[in-house]
Amino acid sequence: MRLDAGQAPLRRVGVIGDVHGELAALDAALEVFRTREVDAVLCVGDIVDGPVPDEDVAACCRRLRDAGVWSVAGNHERWWLADEMRTVPTPTGPLPDDVRTYLEALPRTRRLHTVAGDALLCHAVGEDDLAILYPETKGYALQSVMPALVPLMKDPELSYAIGGHTHRRMARAMPGLTFINAGTLHRAFDVSVALVDFAAQEVCHVPLEGGPDAPRPGADEVVPMPAPLPLH
Repeated sequence: MRLDAGQAPLRRVGVIGDVHGELAALDAALEVFRTREVDAVLCVGDIVDGPVPDEDVAACCRRLRDAGVWSVAGNHERWWLADEMRTVPTPTGPLPDDVRTYLEALPRTRRLHTVAGDALLCHAVGEDDLAILYPETKGYALQSVMPALVPLMKDPELSYAIGGHTHRRMARAMPGLTFINAGTLHRAFDVSVALVDFAAQEVCHVPLEGGPDAPRPGADEVVPMPAPLPLH
């Protein structure tokens, strides 16, 4: 878990979900954040393996690096670096050395200070980059995610987790933790990014269909505070 030294508490951030090499959507997302007053831009990973040329994947990595986006590695970065799971539907091939160096340096998680408590940037749920958490996940499905969720819920300084993996937008209050998912840039899904205002306790999902010249702001939603932890 990486904590950026000397980081001032964040008030407002932009969040990019799973990228999957979607260069045009990433450029549109960065343009949205350039026109908003954000303290930082965050990315949940899965930058590689998408329905695009390898050159677009490399360009996405360089855009994120050069823009100073705080990113973490997803399961697709882990697989690509280990040359595993190359039977996924749209695998990325070899990439230039500078891009490999960038991907190798990505942490699994980043812990960030906000004005409303700490936030953990991760790919799926904490250190588990394959855990699946939907807005409607409950019952047995939720129990399978609990090993990854419980340490986050019990952390007294942690108020938020910001993750992805499912490609589904979400702002869900759980005991001791609020989980935020910005969605994805993958063209097969509902493409959007998120603006999270920790000071105002609001999240705004911004659809990106229509290209960088026509981002349509979504409605502001209240970011729910974490539910109280059970006493037992």
